Amino acid sequence: MDYHVLMGAGQIAGLVGFILMFFQFVFSSRVRWLEKDIGLDTMYRYHKQLGIIAFVLIFLHPLFLNTHRMMVIGEMEEPSLFIGLGFIALAILIITSMTAIFYKRLRLRYETWFTIHKANYLVFPLVFFHSIKEGTTIFSTTHVRYLWYVLFALYLLLVIYKIVQVVRARRHPYQIIEIIKETPDIHTVVLQGKKKHHLAGQFMFLQICTNQKVSEAHPFTISSSPTEENLKVSVKALGDFTSQLPNVPIGTKAYIDGPYGVFTLQHMPSTCYVLIAGGIGITPFISMLRKLHAESSNKKILLLWCNKTEQDIAFCKELEELELSMEHLRVIHILSQQPDWHGETGYLTSDKLRTYCAEYTHAHFLICGPPGMLQMVRKELQLMDIPSTHIHYEKFEL
Repeated sequence: MDYHVLMGAGQIAGLVGFILMFFQFVFSSRVRWLEKDIGLDTMYRYHKQLGIIAFVLIFLHPLFLNTHRMMVIGEMEEPSLFIGLGFIALAILIITSMTAIFYKRLRLRYETWFTIHKANYLVFPLVFFHSIKEGTTIFSTTHVRYLWYVLFALYLLLVIYKIVQVVRARRHPYQIIEIIKETPDIHTVVLQGKKKHHLAGQFMFLQICTNQKVSEAHPFTISSSPTEENLKVSVKALGDFTSQLPNVPIGTKAYIDGPYGVFTLQHMPSTCYVLIAGGIGITPFISMLRKLHAESSNKKILLLWCNKTEQDIAFCKELEELELSMEHLRVIHILSQQPDWHGETGYLTSDKLRTYCAEYTHAHFLICGPPGMLQMVRKELQLMDIPSTHIHYEKFEL
């Protein structure tokens, strides 16, 4: 075996890993000019995918180089300050990557996982200084060295951008003025503050300030119409933060970052839409319907909404009123755990989809719900020969 192949592979792994790590930070930075075209959910998916690849490459970098050194001269690299920086960066990367991949299995609280994940901000500068002092390719190649300086400068700009985002949010706090119980486990939080110019279907990051402590930022779809004065988010109790939110005192200070997202009717113009929701996935659609109603829109709309029981249907009375006042709106409820329901029962199946969507095959289809339902609906719509450009969804995962 040519031992120099290992050395070359180790160098390439380090170079590519560093570059991918930079773009990983770009995709998690919520940069507006990039997000407005591809959506923050897509950016976060790229962030996750690039993070896994970068982790593997950076892990292989010292493994290949030290294996090469052991084979050639029989000993590993002598320890030094800058080699130590590289191993510290690798240790941090192992911890943050493993907790990111397995945080559900580890049953980590969101706040705990997010705090650990922030350590990644140390990795890039550690790897930068390690590579500048120890990287033979950096030393010998002027273009690569200049590229390293440019990437590090851009990284610093991203960090400054993130800090500015936080400072800007702190300068314009919101106040919780009302909490409305929609169902036993869904509450709408009404926020008063500086008017946000959002599009129906977009989301924001919400932080709550209680006992002089600011929570981590949590993403929620804005359920209010852009025409309303106050912001509303409708939240289902699914974790620690969302379970405690209904009990937050009125008058509590809140901070908002947003809006974000391209899951809006403006990004998919049409005269006909099919909205398919599962549970709390109704929130972008109730915002859209409120906006269309305020505009007296004549767009043709079918809403298929899946829940367990009748008591799980949030905004029930409002939807009835919207259906009566909007001539081209049709609402179909599908309940999976209420056999005595007068309407559709069971789960959303391919037969139900084909039955209700038969006259909407030219429409744009918007899906928001659990991953399993989203996957099934997308697959079935493709079998119905719905063009992929007419199938829209937002799969948001931090």
